[in-house]
Order: sequence, then structure tokens, then C-alpha cells
Amino acid sequence: MTPLHLAADKGHHDTVSALLAAGADANVQDKWQKTPLHLAAENGHHEAVSALLTAGADVNVQDRQHMTPLYLAAKNGHHETVSALLTAGADVNVQDKY
Repeated sequence: MTPLHLAADKGHHDTVSALLAAGADANVQDKWQKTPLHLAAENGHHEAVSALLTAGADVNVQDRQHMTPLYLAAKNGHHETVSALLTAGADVNVQDKY
């Protein structure tokens, strides 16, 4: 897990932006193949999601269980995050591993 993963997971959008500005990879994956966008979306951190999308994060990336950021945001009822991901082009028909 990278500092960008941690900042995104906790919703520290200013830190996310600073790390991205310093060259952090918006699409880096951890050992579960989760990106910072997965973590921010899963926890409803809308501002971190927006910063990651602006930096070129892949909106349709799948983790080890084939879950996308949209899947995780929808599962947890994060409406504003779902809307942002849809606006960014998230595919509503991607299925998970199960």
C-alpha cells in the first residue's frame, strides 16, 4: 500500500492532491489490486475521488475480485461518489468475480 492509497482511504483530499502533484501514480495497485480510487470510492470520499479522476485514474479498473470503484461506492450507498464516477464514464454493467 502506498501513501496515496492511505490518503485516499482516509479521505485526506489535500494530501491526495499533493501526492499526485509530486508524481504519485493514480493507478497504482496494492496486493489486492485495489487502486487509491477503489479506496476513496468505497469510503465515499468524494473530493479524493474527484482529485484522482482529474489525475487520470482509471474509472473502470477492477480489483482482484473484479470490483470497480463504482461497485464499491454503490454497495456502500455513496450517492455523490456514484454520480461522479458515472459522469467520468464508469461502466454500469461490469460484474464482479461472483
